[in-house]
Amino acid sequence: LAQPITDGISNVTSGSDDSLMPVVNGTELIVNGTYQTYQLFSTDGSLLQQGGYQQRIDLSGVQPKVFILKLSTDEGVKSFTLKR
Repeated sequence: LAQPITDGISNVTSGSDDSLMPVVNGTELIVNGTYQTYQLFSTDGSLLQQGGYQQRIDLSGVQPKVFILKLSTDEGVKSFTLKR
């Protein structure tokens, strides 16, 4: 069985909140819902990109691979494992 990709990432939580459903669409990451800040990490824990609220996040500078998206919300930090 495949294990969750969490190497180099701390406090990874389930991405079960349907109000924040991120979707990768080509070179864009679309986030439905509201959050304050985002961070994109590689699977080894390196920070790839970060910023404030955007419904559409440009991924053109991110190599196609698996990455971790962390969204800071009023309820805490929500984390998602995504593939581009």
